[in-house]
Amino acid sequence: MSGFHLYRAAGGSDVEADARPTRLNAQLIPCKTPGNPTGASYAYLGGSAKAGVPYQYWLETVDVHGDAARYGPVSGSLSAATNLYLALVHR
Repeated sequence: MSGFHLYRAAGGSDVEADARPTRLNAQLIPCKTPGNPTGASYAYLGGSAKAGVPYQYWLETVDVHGDAARYGPVSGSLSAATNLYLALVHR
């Protein structure tokens, strides 16, 4: 695994299947443990999410050949002055 991209679209679980999520990270988030099957924990700090708005998130993995696979969506929303934690697990 080379790394990851994180995508988001506004809306709850009713987001249309053909919705075009926006990529949040400008550059590939590098894999911390390439080749290690146990994985690692990652954090992405993005200030554009608004409190009380439901969002859908997708995680896209990118392998060493540049091939990508997208996983999700996972739903979440911020309450005032908090962080949003999403469990995105791929095995």
